[in-house]
Amino acid sequence: MAITILGLGPGSWGQVTLQAQDALQGARTVYLRTSRHPTVAHLPRHLEIVSFDDIYHRAATFEDVYTTIVDRVVLLGRRPEGVLYAVPGHPLVAEATVRGIIERCRAEAVPYQIIPGLSFLEPALTALGVDPFVEGLQVVDALAPRLEPDRPALVGQVYDRRTASDLKLTLLDLYPPDHEVQLVVSAGLPDERVQTVELARLDHIEVWDHLTCLFVPSLAAERNAATYFGLRHIVARLRAPDGCPWDREQTHITLKPHILEETYEVLDALDSGDPDKLAEELGDLLMNILMQVQIATEADEFTEHDMFRAISEKLIRRHPHVFGAVIATTAEEVLNNWEVIKSTERAEEESALQGIPRAMPALAVARTMLAKASRLKVALAEVQGDNPAEPLAGALAAVADDQREAMMGELLLALVDVGRRWDLDPEEALRMANRQFTERFKRVETAARTQGIGVQELDAEKRLLAWRSGEQ
Repeated sequence: MAITILGLGPGSWGQVTLQAQDALQGARTVYLRTSRHPTVAHLPRHLEIVSFDDIYHRAATFEDVYTTIVDRVVLLGRRPEGVLYAVPGHPLVAEATVRGIIERCRAEAVPYQIIPGLSFLEPALTALGVDPFVEGLQVVDALAPRLEPDRPALVGQVYDRRTASDLKLTLLDLYPPDHEVQLVVSAGLPDERVQTVELARLDHIEVWDHLTCLFVPSLAAERNAATYFGLRHIVARLRAPDGCPWDREQTHITLKPHILEETYEVLDALDSGDPDKLAEELGDLLMNILMQVQIATEADEFTEHDMFRAISEKLIRRHPHVFGAVIATTAEEVLNNWEVIKSTERAEEESALQGIPRAMPALAVARTMLAKASRLKVALAEVQGDNPAEPLAGALAAVADDQREAMMGELLLALVDVGRRWDLDPEEALRMANRQFTERFKRVETAARTQGIGVQELDAEKRLLAWRSGEQ
């Protein structure tokens, strides 16, 4: 009982390894994933050849084909005589059935052996004159191409026009239409040929079969306009010694107003409902972020990897309901967990309100501050006592849901007008109230810290007492 998996090489009998030839000569029957391979015509004459080609015609999807073949091969392998299963190329290169068989063998303790073969890669690279190590070659499947245009790629299994057409549409998201690519047909065989074509015309030619692959050269940095890596290069180029004088003069501080301006333009684009404008404005904002990262990299402060690592680790740490065992089924539970986690991350003397950017407009600060405090069970309505805005809350409650935001705006506008009549600056007045709220909240935090507990765990009476302890 055993399964022997053998690679038939790229197509020529002379490219079949001696080990594989010996295994074929010593076998009585060989099972083929497909008989559509040039090597099959040169197999030893005494061999009984059984192909799984019929499954391709009956199954609805490739997944169904592969699952059926895996089931059959494993069943055959359980026989006392085992089974010899042969696939094109190398068994471990672009062979889904082999991966499935190995997984089943390991799970079910079925012995298996791999007899290597030359894959399509070696003759294709020879035809192209490409060293994969020097050029950082990517090897991908035509049915699921994930590419970085700053590195060349070899795309396997481009076996018909429909696959080529789908592949072209995917590549056009990353590459310009006039980008020249090379089709490698029958690599390693006497009729081998390499044909150059513009990407936009990839599916306009007739060379498709199961021995066709596609080489996609890397894009010059300035043409790599559709990826993060291209934008990163452009920003670095602007900051280079022979780059743009204005960009080279910028610092973390001088770029502050530009980041703020771009942020507001993103908000405007969101309000406009125009997705094209939003894409443009998000790009402007990202460019400013990359400029900050480039300046930091040049000053040896941090790199983009530090930035990505910091946010990735934070997201995982603060989402234990996704990446851990904590259960949170509502957005409110998520936010409450978020505040608890952040409280454990803060230094002993830090406040839960400390991370709110004070450069934000006072109204945005107030909303964020009150939301954070409320999640820690310090709601303004509970600690303030008589609320002068309660009649306004009643007015909001009396209107329909779709009119509530407009009513809120009218009430705020009316308050601003009242301040105007008294020559009061509403922004400064709210900043003053925000500072007062923050000081009172810190007193509650101190009271909780003294008892070694979190703010949300503090007794309601002690919370109110701490809140009012500074009042005259």
